[in-house]
Amino acid sequence: MHSRHGLITCSRLGRYSFHLSTRRYLSQNVTPPLVETADSHRGTFIPSPLDDSSTLKKKKPSKKSKAEAALGVAELSSAADADAPLVKRRGRPSKAVDIPEADTTETTDATETPPKKRTRKPKTTKDQTAIAHGSLHHNTLVEFLDYATAVNLSPTSTVYRGTHYEYTVANSLTRLAFTLTRVGRTSDLGIDLLGSWAIPSRPAPLNILIQCKAETPKPSMVRELEGAVVGAPMRYRGEGTIAILAAAKEATKGVRDAVGRSRLPMAYLNITTEGSVRQFVWNQAAVECALESVGVTLRYLANGESEVALTWKGLPWSSSKSSSLE
Repeated sequence: MHSRHGLITCSRLGRYSFHLSTRRYLSQNVTPPLVETADSHRGTFIPSPLDDSSTLKKKKPSKKSKAEAALGVAELSSAADADAPLVKRRGRPSKAVDIPEADTTETTDATETPPKKRTRKPKTTKDQTAIAHGSLHHNTLVEFLDYATAVNLSPTSTVYRGTHYEYTVANSLTRLAFTLTRVGRTSDLGIDLLGSWAIPSRPAPLNILIQCKAETPKPSMVRELEGAVVGAPMRYRGEGTIAILAAAKEATKGVRDAVGRSRLPMAYLNITTEGSVRQFVWNQAAVECALESVGVTLRYLANGESEVALTWKGLPWSSSKSSSLE
């Protein structure tokens, strides 16, 4: 009995040790998922559990394999460069810039059309445009009359009377050595004529600013002329400038007093609508400016009328300069 029990026990131990050795061999030499063993108790096949100790170790690449791989990459890159077409480039090599695919179209358009160079416009100052003519259609009295006829401008209209008088004043002052340009237009700040006056007491002509009124003068017009000087170009605001109010009637006492009280060099001219100069007066500031030796007298014409003539240190002053309105 004991011997039989001992044989059974030994057979079981032998079978157990056999299974252990078999499983160890299979786990080391066969892929783990494909290993199957027989259950000694039930006789069915079940997948064997994975043994952590049997995990296959990855082989590290040797130094020789790394060198061969690098050599292969170099050969491939050199072959690709040999197949590519040769392109000669001048100048410095352009820097490589990573551009996303969405922006490639815009970049191509930008490279095809070079940017336009900015050109600075010359700066224009008020002094450069101060003597610009007041109209594109006429610059003289004759041209204005032709233009008025062409456009059917009524002689009784305010525009006709005002423009006609401005040209008349400019033409009448030519014999007194004035050189004037009509600049009157819409929003002209009360300035109708700009120019110069050549007198013997100065090597350079005086700057002249004239406001024309084809009506009876009023003291308020003198204050308006002072405001026009403030808004005039810089050249006509400093020293050596005389502001003149020209009107179709003689100055009243109120107008003469207003001119005398002004701190600006100022004068008043009475010029008729026909162009006859009847009156020329100025204030003390104008005397200190340049008119100290200039005087006014009357010259009688053959038809019995009189007009203003200038004197220099008490002697008749006949201007040798006979310039016409441009």
